[in-house]
Amino acid sequence: MERRTAAAVITTSLAILNLAHAAAPRVIYPTERVTVRPGGTSYTWTYGLADTPSLPGQQFQTKDIAQYDVPVSGFNWILTRGRFEYSTDNGGSWTTLVHPTSFSPAYTPVAGKIFRFVDTKPGDTTTNDNIGVSWTLVGNGDTVSSGRSIQVDLAPTDIVSSSALIFDDSPLNFVLASLTPTDVGDNRGGYWQIDSQSNANLFTITYDNTQTDTAQLRKGSAAMPAIGQMVNVTARYFDLYQTDATGAPLPGSGFAKAFSYTVTQNSTTDLAGFGPEFPVNVTTANNQQAPAIARLSNGNFVAVWRSVAQDSDTGSAGGIYARIFNAAGTPQGGEFRISPLDNVSQNQPTVAALSANRFVVAYTDVSNGGDVYYRLVNADTSLGSVLSPHAVSAGNEGAPRVATLSDGNFAMVWTNSLNDISGRVFNGTNGSPLAAEFTVNALTTGTQSQPDIAGLDNSRFVVVWRDNANSGDVYARFASSAGPTGSDIAVAGGANNQANARVAGFADGKFTIAFTDQARDGDAAGEANVYVQRFDATGAAVGGQARANAIVTGNQSQPAISGFSDGSVVVSWTSPLQDLDSNGVFGRRF
Repeated sequence: MERRTAAAVITTSLAILNLAHAAAPRVIYPTERVTVRPGGTSYTWTYGLADTPSLPGQQFQTKDIAQYDVPVSGFNWILTRGRFEYSTDNGGSWTTLVHPTSFSPAYTPVAGKIFRFVDTKPGDTTTNDNIGVSWTLVGNGDTVSSGRSIQVDLAPTDIVSSSALIFDDSPLNFVLASLTPTDVGDNRGGYWQIDSQSNANLFTITYDNTQTDTAQLRKGSAAMPAIGQMVNVTARYFDLYQTDATGAPLPGSGFAKAFSYTVTQNSTTDLAGFGPEFPVNVTTANNQQAPAIARLSNGNFVAVWRSVAQDSDTGSAGGIYARIFNAAGTPQGGEFRISPLDNVSQNQPTVAALSANRFVVAYTDVSNGGDVYYRLVNADTSLGSVLSPHAVSAGNEGAPRVATLSDGNFAMVWTNSLNDISGRVFNGTNGSPLAAEFTVNALTTGTQSQPDIAGLDNSRFVVVWRDNANSGDVYARFASSAGPTGSDIAVAGGANNQANARVAGFADGKFTIAFTDQARDGDAAGEANVYVQRFDATGAAVGGQARANAIVTGNQSQPAISGFSDGSVVVSWTSPLQDLDSNGVFGRRF
């Protein structure tokens, strides 16, 4: 097979897939990395403008270039993959660039030359080289030294879509989804095409290969199918080494993947029975974050959240705020501040209902390295004193969680300075401690984090947390005002990362836990699904773990769980690929 490039005529057969066919040499900075197929030849380039420390903010044309090994301790920058070459006749012939094995730069003028890299390790798909580089500049004559890398470029192996849904009313050229290839090496110079689609002209594809390898699937001229219909399209990506000198794809190369999209109604994707969403906070300047809610004794509910730079707070300092709503979502007054106005940041709010429409809010104060505080709030929104769950704080505390107990008191758990989970029970009338503080977890080696708590029967409660050992396991334990009872209960473990446990408790002593587990049920490494496990009143698991999310693509995160009087639960989570606005909130009842 014969292919003509801007540099030369190359006659080869299979080896052509290891050659980068740039239509014109790139203009690069002296330290820019070079990417190359193992055993192949890179694209060509010339050297352009470069910086000099003597004149910050100004750039000058590169005059001379020198590259060399830096074998000294702490660097070990050695060229092993091949050689740099340059040509003075636009690729007709090539000369090897001198490359000393120590810091002794041999400068080569760059004017009138194009450069390339020839890789001599066809079987090595993992080794990347670092080398030293120095250059001189036209104009001021400065000499600058730094480093650059030679990195392996591999053929694409996958394509990921940003969504599994498309809107029914999408107009012509609307971006339906973004496609991103898994492609080690250079992400420029590639080519995208649609191999096939179930509905002719429904999809088109656009991309800018001078900046990135991501493409956009857009709405074509065909009519959108009916809501609920599934449409299919197969897209193929060719990287730089799979295109010819004109940028066209080489036959028999590239990576193709079929995608299915469900047509969904744009006006709403709410579950049946859900009312419209409504704003909670009145103040919208800056960030409002970390919301939590609790149902009050009269059927109203209270929402708490963190707001940044509100009232007299400045910069990144944030305070804790609350607002009460009736069961229909109508505000019962304005928002009000829970934490003191001290321009010190408070975060991680949590709330639990008390008797007579009162509630308790706990939060973390970042002063002293992190302290936990709580405050009782009356039905008329008047505030009790700011209280600490312990007599003396050692700092480095956080992640508080509170729960109402069956006798009207409340329990709180938090992470302490010893990397354990602390707990304590308080009087539901005045907030005073009923007993001493205790450590929840029996295993105290390593770091325990991410606690949650739920009330059970007979003033008992259950605490769940993450043990960072073994990449992260989830445990639970019963407790009361007298402290923990029984041993740690293993909820979820294994080689992968289990985390973010949330628990719902019931009046008969049973409880259900939701948590995330990575690289399971076909999910990719680093991506998680949400699972649910029921337990009886003795802490014994009931049945097996059930996956909450039906779609496993992408990372499901931030699970939450709420229990009903019949023992069922609703589990919710965020998912990045199930709707069209990045992360969406999804739920399921068990």
